[in-house]
Amino acid sequence: AVMELGATVCTPRDPACGHCPLAARCIARKQDLIGLLPVKAKKAAPRLRHFNYLVIEEKGGLLFTQRGSGDIWQGLNELPLMETRSAARPSAFKKKFPSATATRIAGPMDHVLSHQRIRAVLWKVTDIGHRFPSTWKPVKRSAIRRLPTHRLMEKLLDLLD
Repeated sequence: AVMELGATVCTPRDPACGHCPLAARCIARKQDLIGLLPVKAKKAAPRLRHFNYLVIEEKGGLLFTQRGSGDIWQGLNELPLMETRSAARPSAFKKKFPSATATRIAGPMDHVLSHQRIRAVLWKVTDIGHRFPSTWKPVKRSAIRRLPTHRLMEKLLDLLD
């Protein structure tokens, strides 16, 4: 009801104070601040995140993992992810996988959410060895599209086809 009141009676540009059931208790009206209240807060700029998705072939498929809780897209599947503070270079992968070779195959691709902007890059990673996390599981290419994934992952997978 309060939202309906704000949308139809107490509008920012042309409030209909004479029709308002709360006019007698209205602070803006009492203090002659009708055109100034409420103050609309400015939206915070969306946070920029750099997502580096790893395309790693293993046992006849690609490695996938499931997103954990506490962040966006909880429980959905995606290629292994390395998030960095800025755009990554191939050498960034050497810290985690010393023997690996990384080659950019697509991106950057921007994906905008309400509170953050994601810049995604696909990297082909080879010679990784077997030192990857146990949560990374091989998925046959024929089964990938049946996995529950987020929209950004669908777009990136389209680039691999």
